[in-house]
Amino acid sequence: MCIRDRALFALSMAVTALMLSIPLREVFFGFGARTDYYDHILVVPFMSAMLFYWRKNAIFSNAKFLPRLGVPLAACGVALYAAGITGLLPLSLNIRTSFLAFSALLAFVGAFVFLFGAKSFQKARFPLLFLAFMIPIPLVILDGFISSLQVASTEATNILFGILGVPYYREGFFFY
Repeated sequence: MCIRDRALFALSMAVTALMLSIPLREVFFGFGARTDYYDHILVVPFMSAMLFYWRKNAIFSNAKFLPRLGVPLAACGVALYAAGITGLLPLSLNIRTSFLAFSALLAFVGAFVFLFGAKSFQKARFPLLFLAFMIPIPLVILDGFISSLQVASTEATNILFGILGVPYYREGFFFY
């Protein structure tokens, strides 16, 4: 990998970091500050960078420019980001944050494919797609999932206590 490729990759990472700063600020200082659901987001880029570092020789061994695929991906990510940041899409704050994080990561993946090609993308697929864990799950989806888990675990515990003959008093999701 030549100096120019490294510089362009560093530039694309810096632009992605800037793009992600807006949605991540909302997650950690806005609505996300009231929950513990998004604590993992800070660790994800460091883990992905570690995975990149471990496989750097394999990932960058056959690096070739691929503008035919990379430019449309990056342009789609930037266009979606622009639509989300300017308010063209009437989204709630939580969904807008997820949308902006997704579009920034799409732009980053597009820049990676543009700079290093499809073969490098295939070898870096896991570290790149691992970055998807930085996208905050909208609370509408997360709350529905959590409530269904609560109901299922409460019913399973109720059945288990009945089978084992454990005396209990149940009040909603709580057993006494």
